[in-house]
Amino acid sequence: MKYLKQYIRRVIRESYENAEDHLGAVTWIEGPRRNAVIYDTRMLPRVPELLYRMEKGWDGLRMSLCDNVIKGMIDVGPWRGRGGRCNGAWMVYRSAGPDMGKVVYSVGYALSPTGRLMSDRISVTPEASAAWASVARKPEYKKLPLDDEDAHGEGGTSTYDHPNHTEDPIDDCTMYNPEPDGSPEDFPHLQNAYQGTGDEETLLSLLRHNSDTCLADSFTGREREVEHLLMSCGGLFFSRHYEP
Repeated sequence: MKYLKQYIRRVIRESYENAEDHLGAVTWIEGPRRNAVIYDTRMLPRVPELLYRMEKGWDGLRMSLCDNVIKGMIDVGPWRGRGGRCNGAWMVYRSAGPDMGKVVYSVGYALSPTGRLMSDRISVTPEASAAWASVARKPEYKKLPLDDEDAHGEGGTSTYDHPNHTEDPIDDCTMYNPEPDGSPEDFPHLQNAYQGTGDEETLLSLLRHNSDTCLADSFTGREREVEHLLMSCGGLFFSRHYEP
């Protein structure tokens, strides 16, 4: 347990100085997908007056609160492609956290019921692609190659020679290929599912505990209201970082 705690502190510290003391997380389920926002628990108690004013519908204040308090968000869920099982990995639909990448993705692994993640199969930002390439180089993350579901014809025949072809349908998935004239082989690090290290759930439990403590101490009786406010910040935080 001692070494696990040391690992958790090191992971968080790499992304955010002394973060184990002041990062919190709120998680929720929307349909088949699971979401989380990661926020600075030191900042939230400084703006209680905004919560009362926001009841009057002042969107600008909500945006200011989201910008100053939220540090990251992630939205993961099963891939709804043609039917491939993608080695049991959940897809990262959206994520943001320019200074918190490792913590954000660790939370994503914890949210996945299998502890496995893969990139969006349609659109990946250059920043996210670089993050996946970094994961692919790290031995602590198990790589699970994905087999192109389009390489399988009727009756189990192969339509073309895919490098990760297997007869087992569990690894069948949509290959990442954003360019019509490109090739899936141009993005080898995005053609894998990845197994988390196994410590992510403990990290998420710590962040949830920090959040519960912050809300109980600073917003007694309004905890759920503040949680919903933080949840509403997730999409806004993403759009302000990655949408024009």
